[in-house]
Amino acid sequence: MYFAGIDIGSTFSKSVICDDYGNVLGRGILRTGADFKERAVQVLDAAKADAKFPEGAPLKIIATGYGRNNIDFADGVMTEIACQAKGVFHSIPKAQTIVDIGGQDTKIIFVDSNGLLGRFIVNRKCAAGTGAFLEEIARRLDRELYELAKLAMDGKGDSALSSYCTVFASSEVLDRLRRGVDIRDLARSVFLSVVARVMELATFGDNVTLTGGVVANNPIVADLMREKVNGNVTVPAYAQFTASLGAAIIAREQFGKQTKDQSASQ
Repeated sequence: MYFAGIDIGSTFSKSVICDDYGNVLGRGILRTGADFKERAVQVLDAAKADAKFPEGAPLKIIATGYGRNNIDFADGVMTEIACQAKGVFHSIPKAQTIVDIGGQDTKIIFVDSNGLLGRFIVNRKCAAGTGAFLEEIARRLDRELYELAKLAMDGKGDSALSSYCTVFASSEVLDRLRRGVDIRDLARSVFLSVVARVMELATFGDNVTLTGGVVANNPIVADLMREKVNGNVTVPAYAQFTASLGAAIIAREQFGKQTKDQSASQ
């Protein structure tokens, strides 16, 4: 028996395939696009290819993310909050605060030492401090996002942009350029804004785990968080896949147990 998690996110779709022991066998990632079901099929196929998945082998699937209810071939659905908590705790089994910075929102999730989900906070007011915010600023500067992150690594200063609003922040970026601010320092200010937005959402404990595409693709976010947080800041391997991993682990817990119970009763 094999288990898969499919996370249809606002910007990227991810899939993870696990075996009966919870070992990750394969991963897939694609931009989400407009057809959630089609992308789910494609990203699952990518994970199968990565896993060298045995043709015809039994596979149970849990879907999560924005488009989870569009995946009618899944065996179940689960919220991103529950899947993030499960996926991160599977890799890092301790009490922690999970900060997931995605394409359209930021989630703060509190998990106890037993892996139980506590309270959570979701910023959905606007795209401030998310991947969409960074992509818009990069476009305004006529740079690829990875270039913006590289520039920020060489930047100086501790001044975030004064506005969280993507539109006003773009105008502020142009105004700073007009005033002769070094683009490296400006890029650092952009990422400081991401961190400032996260820091205003919650009070953090001793252990903070960062996940999501923004963190996975821009290491400076973790570096800046370590300057602001009084505690350990960890980025798990494959930080963009934690929700899809959690979905696969939940599938294993739900359907693996059912399969074993059915076998025992026969």
